[in-house]
Formats: sequence, C-alpha cells, structure tokens
Amino acid sequence: MTTAEGAIELIDRGEVVELSLDHDLGDDEVAGRGVDVVDFLAEQQVGHGRVLWPRDGITLHTANPYGRDAMRRTILRYAAEVHSVTESLSLGGHSVFRFGPPLVAPRSD
Repeated sequence: MTTAEGAIELIDRGEVVELSLDHDLGDDEVAGRGVDVVDFLAEQQVGHGRVLWPRDGITLHTANPYGRDAMRRTILRYAAEVHSVTESLSLGGHSVFRFGPPLVAPRSD
C-alpha cells in the first residue's frame, strides 16, 4: 500500500496484521503521511473503543526524524494503554514495536 488512506481502509476492514510505515509517502495532499495511519489507530481506540494495533507489530522505516518521533510518541502513548509494548531496533536500525496481549479494554471518551 502506498497511501495512508489505502492503509487505513485495510486496517479498518481488519486486513492488517503488520505495518511498516514511512512518514513521507510523497505528496502529502495525495498520499498522506505515515503519521496519519498511526493517528487513525489512536483515534479508533480512544474515540470508538476499537483496538486495531496490528497483531505482528509496527516498523517505522522512515528517515524523517520528526515524523519517526511523532509516530513513536503516539504508539507508546496509546498502544501502551491496551497492550504491553516492546520497542526494539531492526537489523537495519529501524524502530520496531511489538504488542502483547490486550491489558484492558480501551477507554472511550
């Protein structure tokens, strides 16, 4: 998938078990950004009580340090509310997040 919207559609349908995200997908207006996907996951959890964090984790392969940090903060803040979260580095030096079994039901405000 090469657009944030396309990835979000697949996640929303329950068709994603693992994500590998770049922050910069090209033209932001056309393709969106990787952070849009992570924000969608957090919004679904907080606003709708849906835990959609991918079973096999998320790898951030972006070279954009600001985008990587923004996605990392969102993952750690929200996924950690409902899962144990393990962060490590891939052999290529990319941030990898793995999610343990759900801890509690997500809050819905």
